[in-house]
Amino acid sequence: MGFSYESDVRLNNSYFIVKDGLENRSYFTYYSEFNRKYGFTPYVEATVLILISIFSTMANLTIFFLLTCNKSLRTVTNVFIGSLAMSDLLFTLSGPVIAACRITESWTFGHFACDFIVYMQFVCGSVSIWTMTMISVERYFCIVRGSNSTITPRVAVIAVVVMWIVALISYSSVIASFTVLSLPFGNTTVTICTLMWPWNSVQMSRIFTIFVFIFTFLVPLIVLTHNYATIFLKFRKVRMIVNQSRIQNSNLSEASENIQRTRNARDMKVVKTVFSLVIIFAVMWFPICGCFVYILVDNATGSMELGSYVFIIALMCAMGNGCVNPILYGVMNERLKLILLSCCLSKCDSEDNSNRIQSIAIKHIPNAPHRIQTIQEDSEGPTDTH
Repeated sequence: MGFSYESDVRLNNSYFIVKDGLENRSYFTYYSEFNRKYGFTPYVEATVLILISIFSTMANLTIFFLLTCNKSLRTVTNVFIGSLAMSDLLFTLSGPVIAACRITESWTFGHFACDFIVYMQFVCGSVSIWTMTMISVERYFCIVRGSNSTITPRVAVIAVVVMWIVALISYSSVIASFTVLSLPFGNTTVTICTLMWPWNSVQMSRIFTIFVFIFTFLVPLIVLTHNYATIFLKFRKVRMIVNQSRIQNSNLSEASENIQRTRNARDMKVVKTVFSLVIIFAVMWFPICGCFVYILVDNATGSMELGSYVFIIALMCAMGNGCVNPILYGVMNERLKLILLSCCLSKCDSEDNSNRIQSIAIKHIPNAPHRIQTIQEDSEGPTDTH
């Protein structure tokens, strides 16, 4: 059930200031925004949100379908990619609802939708972030440590289940904290989906915001950066050894020169892939995590300058990651890409497809030359060698 205030309400663009007894309480409007300068901006926002939702749904459903309908793809990395596809899909499904709210300004979907949508955004966003982190951990063990036994498909499945359970429990407080407020606005009454802590609001808001920023952005970013930086350094060290060996054997045939040029081109892809994974994560997830910190500071200082459109743009960036991930972790995965092309030509479970799938299985030999090849294969995307 939502709450209603009849008087002593002031509006500051994206904040409602409500006189509650002897003190004023401010409520950020999140999905709603009033007194907008340009009338066309809600329609632009709504269009972008719907397009993101459509593309993410199609791309992630395709990846998830390919992983579940092909037994040969049920590997360690692909277990994580399947979880990533599902979390991104659920995270972006709320796009049309938020788009409608941007146009109508008032929240018209009721208290349950307010709680459930926000809760699932926190849960799925957290799972998506930590799944990307686990993929980097799996790559680290496979390439740097050269171990085939540290993470098995069974362990990967358990890790995915634990991630979902922990996220569901960690953000359960959101259900009790986000609510629908009915507030007077001119000659009418509007409703907003907003955050209202049931106890010690200032302290709880600080704890929750710090928790979100540290454990759903800062720690994963540190782990991602460490793992992919280590992979890059390992790659560079091995490539230096290979190049020194090449210099010692300078009398190379034209065919060998062509092979070397091909390897150099793939080396550049490795570098681009490693850095893009970290940079894209930081660029797309920092805005929304930073936005929650800014809202906390904005309320604490009483400035209340942040517009809801900033929050929506930050949310679009996070949702946009659900469109990029199927490309970075799915389509750029060589085996998934070949199977996707094969499925476009015939049914996914046909005998001919099974033969094609088996023909692109990657052999795993735990020695240095193979790890060079594994690193080069990672330039096509985070694939799995288990």
